Amino acid sequence: MEEKPPVGGPQGRRRFFKGLLAGLAGLWGTGFVASLLLYLKAPRHHGAGLDSAVSVGMLNELPPGQGQMVTGAHRPFWLVRSKEGELVALPAVCTHRRCILQWDGGNQLLCPCHQGSFDLNGNVLGGPPPHALEKLAVTVKGGRVYVYP
Repeated sequence: MEEKPPVGGPQGRRRFFKGLLAGLAGLWGTGFVASLLLYLKAPRHHGAGLDSAVSVGMLNELPPGQGQMVTGAHRPFWLVRSKEGELVALPAVCTHRRCILQWDGGNQLLCPCHQGSFDLNGNVLGGPPPHALEKLAVTVKGGRVYVYP
């Protein structure tokens, strides 16, 4: 009597592992192509629509010569109303070592970590910060102040 080879012998296992390897290579290739397409895709530009804005409060609640730090936003920022009434919004994070900036009550934001300082235009006045702060857009609609962080 002749014995039959077991079902799923060496040929069946070989076919299974070839299929498994082909499936894994297909998944890897799909992931690679998707990553490449996401990299090549143009970045989204955040428009100045009110949907991307942070409502800070009413303009009359921030008198001239006052400022406030807003921390509940995408990133913390300072909103300062100059003595002349101009609204300025700047990130509250130093460009040197990411320390939280303090407003001096006048015309500067100061870094307590390494004595860096910025004017209300975001320019570096002193210390080790490598570059200026990016000014944030500010609008007033219906007496309410909006900042676009």
